[in-house]
Amino acid sequence: MLGGIADNIRQDFGPHGRGLFAIDPSQPVRIVVPDSLLFSIDDVVLVEGGLELAPSTGAPPRVAEFFATYQRTLSWSKGGRDEVMTFLELLNSLPTTVKKCLFEDFALQHLFAPFDETALMNPNGELLVCYSRADTWQRFVQYGFICEERSAYSLPIEIKLPTLRLSIGLDPSGELRDGDMFPQVTFSPGMIALSHLLLGDRKTPHMPRRIFIRLMQEVGVPDPANTFDRISHYNRKVFLKLLRIVEDQHGQAVLAMRRLTRLQLEALSFVMEGREL
Repeated sequence: MLGGIADNIRQDFGPHGRGLFAIDPSQPVRIVVPDSLLFSIDDVVLVEGGLELAPSTGAPPRVAEFFATYQRTLSWSKGGRDEVMTFLELLNSLPTTVKKCLFEDFALQHLFAPFDETALMNPNGELLVCYSRADTWQRFVQYGFICEERSAYSLPIEIKLPTLRLSIGLDPSGELRDGDMFPQVTFSPGMIALSHLLLGDRKTPHMPRRIFIRLMQEVGVPDPANTFDRISHYNRKVFLKLLRIVEDQHGQAVLAMRRLTRLQLEALSFVMEGREL
């Protein structure tokens, strides 16, 4: 036994492609993956078109065999590779002006690499991680499908404040306070970095602004409300630019990009003035 649990689940196809579904929806679903079966993308190699663990991982033979069998029978070789190829082909069919915007404003050059096998593994490690907190845009970049998400997060950005710089990343990790996820805050000379920043939330539109204001007050950054508005404006401006570029274009990829951008802008609009936490 390798220690994992998979109760009441089956693999099937849904609106977003392949996924896991309940065999009996009226019964609980339980999935547990032990640490011994979780690996970094750096531990994975391509062998004759299949995904296997590199010998350097030192994984026990039974674990390495399980991983290879899983990839061969359920994942990479059973639709995973084809889905990645379809996603990359969709992106590469976009008009040149749209690609240029995605390069310059969204830093997505890595998704337009040539279609060789070694380019199919995203450098952020999406092959092995499960779905986490993400917005519509991040979900598309990570997994290749478009869906409505509850929240909208800031794109990576670095802005200048009166006495220092503020950097915002895409790391979903943070600190849970009274049920709300606050981003991690790190300091370096002349710089404050947030692991992520929530900008819109369909269910609690007052929360994004309140979280940011409280964090900035805790670290002594003046005028946090104005800073939040600057960041929100930047994100809306970038997505509106993308929407403007695809407005008069045609094709399946362009239609997908329009819907993707609309859903992201909708989520970004769910923000309201919030009382102090």
